[in-house]
Amino acid sequence: MKIKEFKGGSLSSTALHEEDGKLFVRKEISIIKNREYGFQRWYSQLKRIQRYNVLFPGSYPEILDFGIKGDRAFMDIEYIESADSGIEFLKKVKTFDEVKVFFNELISVMDKIHETKIKSSKNPIKLYFQEEVKQKIIDCKSNLFLNHYKKQKIVFNNITIDALSTQLNEYGKMFESFYTNPIETFSHGNLTLENLVYNPDTNKITLIDVYEENIIDSKYADYSQILQSCNSNYELYNESDNPDLISIPFGLKSFKKLFNEYLNNQLSKEELIFTKLLEISQFIRMLPFKDEIAPKKTIFFYNLASYRLHELIGELK
Repeated sequence: MKIKEFKGGSLSSTALHEEDGKLFVRKEISIIKNREYGFQRWYSQLKRIQRYNVLFPGSYPEILDFGIKGDRAFMDIEYIESADSGIEFLKKVKTFDEVKVFFNELISVMDKIHETKIKSSKNPIKLYFQEEVKQKIIDCKSNLFLNHYKKQKIVFNNITIDALSTQLNEYGKMFESFYTNPIETFSHGNLTLENLVYNPDTNKITLIDVYEENIIDSKYADYSQILQSCNSNYELYNESDNPDLISIPFGLKSFKKLFNEYLNNQLSKEELIFTKLLEISQFIRMLPFKDEIAPKKTIFFYNLASYRLHELIGELK
């Protein structure tokens, strides 16, 4: 029996269910419509959760069952009780000390995932840029986006800037220039603050909604998605009908301060710039999903990516 629907999920649906007195989360997806950005992505998440439960026990929810019902595939996932998503926790938290405890636990969880090093090379960054930036733009088909993409100038935060479309070549060269440490690791792959749940009573973080199609798995990718949340306010913008009026809560401001201090201490200048380049790309990677379900959000996040690139280019001059 379905109890309630959860927010998010792009082309999938996620809901809390109860059966025989036990609660679980069911994530469903069509096996017919939007297979590339729907079913194939859903299936990659399923297999990664299964593997990571073995590799990192306790950090990921258990897969209880999966299969097919009618024209929809489903996976049933362990329900983590008495826990909020990271973003919801940071919206409600009242003290800096509570934020710091959460931050330290998140860093500890990430360190475990990133501990294994995988030899790589610089060449994959070209594939990443082709598939996760250029191709994602090509895959946006709505007339609203196509007409907007033709513009050479856009306005964001009341500032007129060069649109991303006019900066693609420079953006690609920056990726190649600042990818100086081509060591891969295991990674979550979609580590925004909404894709983890936290129980402050036990100080336990459980990672959810992992993502397989990353081209490059690295700590920088995971860091960039945390930045997507705390530096670029992804969740706040995504849930607002009027992004100009978002209010940033104390907890998120405090977390942003801690996380940026951590990155500044842990990363070289080149690594930090590369992480910011990846942060920008996270908003581009989501465009086909948004274009399918909320074309106006596609325009907004494209403009946000343009603005972040404008800022970074300005910092480097």
